Amino acid sequence: MGSRPLEGVRVLELAGLAPAPFAGMILSDFGADVVRIDRSDAPSSDALGRGKRSIVLDLKTQAATLVALCKTADVLIDPYRPGVLEKLRLGPEVLCEVNPRLIFARLTGFGQSGEYKSNAGHDINYLALSGALGMSAPAGGGTPVFPCNMLADFAGGGMSCVLGILLALHHRGQSGRGQVVDASMVDGCAYLSSFIHKMREQGNWSLPAGQNILDGGAYFYGCYQTKDGRYMAVGSFEPKFHEILVTKLDARHLFPTEKQMDTATWPQKRNQMQAIFSTKTRTEWEQIFQGSDACVTPVLAAHEVSSFKHNMERGMMASAFDVSPAPKLLLTPGRPSSLTNPVCGEHTEEVLHEAGLLSSKIPHRTSVLEAKL
Repeated sequence: MGSRPLEGVRVLELAGLAPAPFAGMILSDFGADVVRIDRSDAPSSDALGRGKRSIVLDLKTQAATLVALCKTADVLIDPYRPGVLEKLRLGPEVLCEVNPRLIFARLTGFGQSGEYKSNAGHDINYLALSGALGMSAPAGGGTPVFPCNMLADFAGGGMSCVLGILLALHHRGQSGRGQVVDASMVDGCAYLSSFIHKMREQGNWSLPAGQNILDGGAYFYGCYQTKDGRYMAVGSFEPKFHEILVTKLDARHLFPTEKQMDTATWPQKRNQMQAIFSTKTRTEWEQIFQGSDACVTPVLAAHEVSSFKHNMERGMMASAFDVSPAPKLLLTPGRPSSLTNPVCGEHTEEVLHEAGLLSSKIPHRTSVLEAKL
């Protein structure tokens, strides 16, 4: 198997909650050497730690050690609130001075500026300020419904941060200079909502949440419970797909395609659609729609994902609980490292010795490390 595209890239990941570890995991999956810097009182392992090494540093007393490690690093991932590293004299003005090629990636909920920058928050709060939460409601409207913490934490946060890092690395390849990446989960979610805002501008998203064409308002774009209590997802947006849908349902008389966009009938038609899906099990509906262009698929439970035939054929899951790296590069694909999730501090001596900060005969002590710097 060929080399991975980020081999040779050195990443220091200051241990944090899910978004920053996810960013580090992506970089590791695609070949980067990721060293997670843990606190001594950190949990014994990190669920998103695959492929990483772990060292323990007390940044309050061993700041100089981090400075030394940054001299040869390509990327530093900072998951702390704005100003935290500056108080430790470890902000960009220090570390980027020591290493002008350093990509200083700062991943926060609200960003490095603005009224909310120092506030605590979680995925739901970032979704709220981005507008994404306000766009999500049950079919017909009502209280906003939030997804699992994938959208803000991981798509708008961790993955957006990785995009910024890769863009900064590309720029550095041209200019020789690193830079600060200000990755805000609110900004990232808002960016993901670009299409919806343009639809608003065009007048195609003018109804309250849960009543528009792609947010559950339309009967032909939503989920329906089956006879066995499971669900099918229907996304027959275009007329040609809608026609296949209603033909497969044997219900063209109830859902004429020429009246598909009559929004006044959507609530009634949604009830009619639900009544039809309630007559068969999910497996039966899967067989009916198999191989068609109706845009109808089963809604898989988490435990079903790894054993679903299409996903198995794609190699989407490395195991029942490990998702394979995406996207798939044909020449230089990502792949999880053989390193398992490290125990906190497992590689402290190894990493510091590689950096010339620890003699094999010298124990890991703050005074010794500071003296060497």
